[in-house]
Amino acid sequence: MFIRGNANVDPMPVNANQRGLTSDAALPTLREGQSWLTLSVRFRAVHVIISTLLDRDLALLFEDANHQILAQVTQLDVNDNLTEWIERLPKQLPAPGLGAVFEESWTEVLFNSRAYHSLPSSLNLLDNARLRSESPGVNSGVIRTSLHAYTPPVTAASSSSRYVTSGIVDTLLGPVIVLALALLTSTFVMFLVEERVSKFGHQQALTGISPMTFWGASFFYDFLLYSFACACFLAIFFFSGWMHGYLHFIVLLFALYFWSCVPFVYAVSFMFSSPSKANVLLIIWQLVAAFAAMLVVFLLGIPGMIDTSLLEFIRRLEDVIHNEKSFYKFVVGDFNAKLGKAEGDEYRIGKFGLGDRNENGSRLAGLLSSARLFHGNSIFIKKDYRRWTWESPNGTTRTEIDYILTNRRWCLFDVSVVPSFCCGSDRRLLRAKIRFSRKMEKNICHRGGRKEVVYDDTILAESLSEHNWDIAEDPTEDYKVLLEKLRVCADRASKPGTTNLERISKATKELLVKRRALRLDPHASRIEQLTANASCRRALHEDLQKFRRNKIMKAVEGKRSLKMCRRDLREYSVPMTALKNEDEIVTFSHREMECMV
Repeated sequence: MFIRGNANVDPMPVNANQRGLTSDAALPTLREGQSWLTLSVRFRAVHVIISTLLDRDLALLFEDANHQILAQVTQLDVNDNLTEWIERLPKQLPAPGLGAVFEESWTEVLFNSRAYHSLPSSLNLLDNARLRSESPGVNSGVIRTSLHAYTPPVTAASSSSRYVTSGIVDTLLGPVIVLALALLTSTFVMFLVEERVSKFGHQQALTGISPMTFWGASFFYDFLLYSFACACFLAIFFFSGWMHGYLHFIVLLFALYFWSCVPFVYAVSFMFSSPSKANVLLIIWQLVAAFAAMLVVFLLGIPGMIDTSLLEFIRRLEDVIHNEKSFYKFVVGDFNAKLGKAEGDEYRIGKFGLGDRNENGSRLAGLLSSARLFHGNSIFIKKDYRRWTWESPNGTTRTEIDYILTNRRWCLFDVSVVPSFCCGSDRRLLRAKIRFSRKMEKNICHRGGRKEVVYDDTILAESLSEHNWDIAEDPTEDYKVLLEKLRVCADRASKPGTTNLERISKATKELLVKRRALRLDPHASRIEQLTANASCRRALHEDLQKFRRNKIMKAVEGKRSLKMCRRDLREYSVPMTALKNEDEIVTFSHREMECMV
């Protein structure tokens, strides 16, 4: 069996030698009494098939690299069938049986997947040929490396074995312990049944032995026998180095099993008349009950296992989304979740979802919030038959479980199902129309320039002279103190930043202050307030016209773009179209809005 491997991109060399495996890598230091077990590996002759569809220097170098390792190389013609030549190869293992096909822009390497050394060997040969084709000289650019295989020593405390894996041990541990304890405790019933059937217990009662003494002696004898067997188990665990750190839990397990099982054995001893039959039936009963309890525990733990795996998947997906630095992020797939419509202030989910939300839908909503994604399916208004993506086998249930999530809501034009496209399954094709705007991407990613801070030299010099600039012993603490002092001095010496208030003259500002005073004055008449409003409007209009004229003149004098200047002037004015008063009533009248302000 051969597997094809394409080499369209530059692969990282996988280093291996086909005639021997060694390694120069540094190995961990051995402790006293330990030694490495080295493996010397030898392979049979390698049969290499080379099919060159177009003449390339790389094919010749690949053939030469195979000749250097004493491989049997067969050069095929252009018309020869590569599959027929592969079928003629001897089916020997572990002979690699390498091969290569060379095209103009790509190379295809063939290797035997059953021979584990075939993949690194084939890649090593191809990389050697590619290095030699790119390097000057005959023998330059050749990788000659090898692999050293060893097995670490198995200590007494290690739980791994050469023949039994830890998974097998964990699987068989519970049933074996139950079987051992069942075989031990079920024998306690034999003496009780035998004494009752032979009337020996009745004779002891006639001699004056009280029931408390009889059952107490039986319990004490069974406890000693059980303790001796458990002590043997613990000794084996201790000297074999197994279950170290958990022996106290093992002791607790043995004690709880004894106190729960022995009273049951004593109670059911009156139901049997044959000691051997009682022993066998109790063994069967304990095994069946234990396995049933294990099955119940396993079934009860399945939802928790599913929840744990699902939460782990969501956590990893969230990490991938946060670590991905792409501007556009899309998450598409089946989340097995019913999300429905937005609830409360969930602005990342639309108002047009299908169905009610389930538990997985709540988890998906949490993922949308934490990963800052938008739910594309529920943003657009669609009919139900354009929303559901899964149909039950009987055709009665149709739900929406396939979603398209993105971090840029504006890039989605439409998200809907394509009803006319048949997938041949219970799913339907979900389609999204997406736009990519380079302009919007630049606007979002662009960071505006920082405002230049102007400092007063006199105040700054005074602030610097007031502080003590001694150097502390700890460099970290000295750096923190230095930054704090410089920040305090800069805050004191910084001048207030300039704003766009130069558009309004000083006289206009005085009119605005006067209008506010008239508005707050209860004795001011309506005529005075209207006159002040008109004066403010007239003054603001004149100031803005003057500001606009000055900006255009500066642009002309500086030989700058008048189009950009007009655009900047338009951005200065943001008209207020509506305003609410104290009673939450919206007004659209400019005169009423002036009175409110």
